Amino acid sequence: MSEKTERAAAASEGMNILSVICTGLAILAFLGGAGVFLYEVFGFVSGNGWNTLQLSDLLFALLGPPPQVAEMGAGSRILAVLSLAPLDLGLMALGWIFSKIGNLFEKMS
Repeated sequence: MSEKTERAAAASEGMNILSVICTGLAILAFLGGAGVFLYEVFGFVSGNGWNTLQLSDLLFALLGPPPQVAEMGAGSRILAVLSLAPLDLGLMALGWIFSKIGNLFEKMS
């Protein structure tokens, strides 16, 4: 009987750790989105124009150049559509998603 309770406690602790990790990623993504937004606003306020950064800039930096059109699969097409979104909104949405995942892990623990 005590072995089952030890396993349950270990599983609960693992879920708590995953919850903390997802919550941390949510905070980082949301702060990153807010930072990008402030950078874009700074360009507008300073008279340099609105500095628009697309999600494609981040995807290009992380994943490399996109494949050629003939080699695009469904995943690449989804990423191509997402790359049209602004970076700040994309990061904030990613933070919201990580927050919901973290809440799910917290409820499971």
